[in-house]
Amino acid sequence: MSIRIDVTRTKFYQELSEECRKEYFDLSRNKILPCIDNVYYTCFINHDKNNNIWMQPIFDEMQAAKQLAQEKHDSVAFGHLQLTPYGFNIYKYCLSEPDLYDIFVTDYLPNDDTPRVLVQLRAYGLWIYGVEKMVTDSFRQVQALFDSYAYDQIDFQISKCRENRIDYCFHTNIIKNPYKEFAEDKLERNCHTIFNNYGIVGHIEKAKTSDKNISFVKDYISFGKRKANNIFVRIYNKGLEVVQLAYKSFFFEVWQQQGLINKYDKYCYEYAYEKKDFDAIHRARLQFYLEHGAHADLKEEILKELNKNNSPLEYKELADSLMPEVTTVLNIEFETKRRFYYYSDKFIDDQLKNITSCVQPLQRLFKILDNRHLFLDYLTSKTLSFRKSDGSYADWWQRLRNTKLDTVKTDDKLVRAYSKDLDRNIVMKRAVNAVATSALYNGLDDYDLKADMSDLLSNINDNTIAGYIKNKASKKKRLKNLL
Repeated sequence: MSIRIDVTRTKFYQELSEECRKEYFDLSRNKILPCIDNVYYTCFINHDKNNNIWMQPIFDEMQAAKQLAQEKHDSVAFGHLQLTPYGFNIYKYCLSEPDLYDIFVTDYLPNDDTPRVLVQLRAYGLWIYGVEKMVTDSFRQVQALFDSYAYDQIDFQISKCRENRIDYCFHTNIIKNPYKEFAEDKLERNCHTIFNNYGIVGHIEKAKTSDKNISFVKDYISFGKRKANNIFVRIYNKGLEVVQLAYKSFFFEVWQQQGLINKYDKYCYEYAYEKKDFDAIHRARLQFYLEHGAHADLKEEILKELNKNNSPLEYKELADSLMPEVTTVLNIEFETKRRFYYYSDKFIDDQLKNITSCVQPLQRLFKILDNRHLFLDYLTSKTLSFRKSDGSYADWWQRLRNTKLDTVKTDDKLVRAYSKDLDRNIVMKRAVNAVATSALYNGLDDYDLKADMSDLLSNINDNTIAGYIKNKASKKKRLKNLL
């Protein structure tokens, strides 16, 4: 059993049996989960050029589908994919396999070095199924798309693929207090980097009683410039991002499966996620005591406070007096773009070997992915590192550098079921709130859910039904890979 020292010092922990302590708080300390979080790669077509008349039928059909999608403000079926109403830069057309990857296609090539296709692999597929499967599946889909338009002596075989952007990330619970670890004076002593720019973003928690009673919380630190076409590094609170943006809830299940967080942490993250408010995590800590605590007088006090409109800092102060802090999950992410690999072209092409068996056009991309330890060694030593006064790596940074770069093994069925159940619970709560609001607008003051639902249904007209059908069809397309 591995439980954080600060957890064992809390009042709530002292109330618990050994069995409950393990159930609620056991996790893997100093855990690091490595993964490739984003991959963008490009595809070039054999004998392609601008104003390629042989490809015109592809663009004509895509343009017709895009016009329909824009009229409907929703994606439309295009073969086995969905064509969306939007594009990206010169890539007018976006074909999507929801939550897994997007395929962008351009009908205009400014020069011979412009790829016809840009593919973006999304985080869900990369974390749950792995980079090899996602690269291979998306490549096959691109080739199948162009194969469907081949005729006579004209074929549209992919001649080569090239990396465009690869993000290497490490989710970790190794940093207990980011505010202290990344304080400016400590950065000056311990941070070694080739970058000339950095930035820090945080938020301030205030009590309502006094502006002087405030707490500074550091959420995000970056190195380099985001728009630079080379390397950008960011270290930030991943739990906060998932909660505030209300997406990628699957991470909570992955983190617990891998021991990055415990049952208590997951409960609190879920509570805040459902409210789309990270500050609600302090109310979640108190709510956990209501469900599992032993002292009736404390529960009564907590209930009174939860019924007040207190500030997040005031809820935090009460929670801190009883409950452990929620485990902070940081994402340490290296965003690498085409130019970073451009300087190593000869090394990549001539010296690196493929480990993954793949078709010829994918060999360069997999040379990079298969040998990512070489690039990460450079990134975590020369580009950015944290060191002791004697020049050796800080313990936590050394541990990160030594992390085995295998694909994270997850139970994909369990993760999908978890994400579906969590998001369904949110939808149910919103639906019940909507029924209650509709009933009040219609003058129904009794607390009868069935009656209120019947009233809502009785007031639905044909336009509402048409909107319902449209929205359900749209949701079905977007959620197909999560259900």
